[in-house]
Amino acid sequence: MLDVDGTEKAFEVLKEASCSLENVQDKSTESYKLSKGLLLYSVGDTYWCKRDYRKALENLQSSLQLTEELLKGQTELARCYNAIGNCHWSLKKHDKALEFYSKAYNTQEELASSEYHLDMPMYKNQIGTVYEAQKDYEKAVKCYRDALTLLEELKLSGFHDEAHFCRNLANALMFQKKYSEAVEPADRGYKIRLKVLGNHPLTVRSIFQRAVIQANFGEFEKALKLFLEAWEMEKSLGAGNHSEVW
Repeated sequence: MLDVDGTEKAFEVLKEASCSLENVQDKSTESYKLSKGLLLYSVGDTYWCKRDYRKALENLQSSLQLTEELLKGQTELARCYNAIGNCHWSLKKHDKALEFYSKAYNTQEELASSEYHLDMPMYKNQIGTVYEAQKDYEKAVKCYRDALTLLEELKLSGFHDEAHFCRNLANALMFQKKYSEAVEPADRGYKIRLKVLGNHPLTVRSIFQRAVIQANFGEFEKALKLFLEAWEMEKSLGAGNHSEVW
């Protein structure tokens, strides 16, 4: 996600691009519509980074109106659906989020004629997050497991996405009180984050998750040790760089 300075610089560049597009005489051509659609997508993405989800959604929807027919058969269309899904998710419109996440998944699956595309694990994970929000934990668990399987088959394991999916899987299992099953994905996610990120807010969250699992086992000494470990790592982070469990 862009920082404040990065976001402002991005808006400056996009404003210049918009001014250039306004000088185009014939605005009915496919090339103009595609360029305008790409610009609106980039503006929407920048508002997303700024956490202004309503403006992000407005620009992404305008982008889709211009380019949906023109981008059929291209990965960029699936990514636009996914970005719109992200906006609905952040605005707590879970049914709409599921609609667009599913569109992204189905569109990319049709384009690739299979599930084997680098975007598909994330799409599957995001569908899982909606099911989890709707308290349909069985479907959420299946989606997270499918996302992890796809990562492995695509040889994309060992990085941030795997840790993220593992944490989500462990959470969904914990909601079902399946704490024993949650141990492995929680530990795996933590190890990846520690290796890739080191001391980081996301690593803290993984330590915290492991502590909660131990507490639910009644292993209070182990839980306390992990909570203290999370606290010490949290204190090592700079101001404004703390985790959600801080």
